[in-house]
Amino acid sequence: MRLTGRRKDAARKPLRVLLSDSQSKNIFQEQLEKQLGSHVGDVHPEASWNDIRKAVETVMSAITVNHNVKEKH
Repeated sequence: MRLTGRRKDAARKPLRVLLSDSQSKNIFQEQLEKQLGSHVGDVHPEASWNDIRKAVETVMSAITVNHNVKEKH
């Protein structure tokens, strides 16, 4: 099921890394500071960033496995 309205062949193209890890991390920290303002010292940006990275890696692994299973069937 595709909810994006994209063509099937467009959905099969591999995702490209558009930003380096350090660029993404800088953007994340800037956004975190904007959202939290003076409370930014109360959080641990490095731990939050690592959690986000792990979540993205998990999703990408699941997508790859699902894609490979669909190709075999």
